[in-house]
Amino acid sequence: MTTQHTPGPWQLVGGRKDSIKVVHRANKVATVWKWHPLGDGEANARLIAAAPALLAAAEEILVALDFKSWPSYTAQNAAINNAEILLRAAIKLAKGEA
Repeated sequence: MTTQHTPGPWQLVGGRKDSIKVVHRANKVATVWKWHPLGDGEANARLIAAAPALLAAAEEILVALDFKSWPSYTAQNAAINNAEILLRAAIKLAKGEA
């Protein structure tokens, strides 16, 4: 699948004392979004930074749930377990717990 966005990983980096940037590290430090600490800005920045991981996890889940594409229950179960691991990690990233 081709993407129309900058692929991850994205992450939060400290900027000045009053702001944090969401950046794509493979392209050096390209600012994706900059927030100022008013209200829910930090939570929004974490969610934006986690977006590529959340998308990848969702895509993995859809593949794992396609019952017709797996040769056995064991293979599908392994794919579901892997997708769950990716999803849990992405959720932690979005919540700032990773």
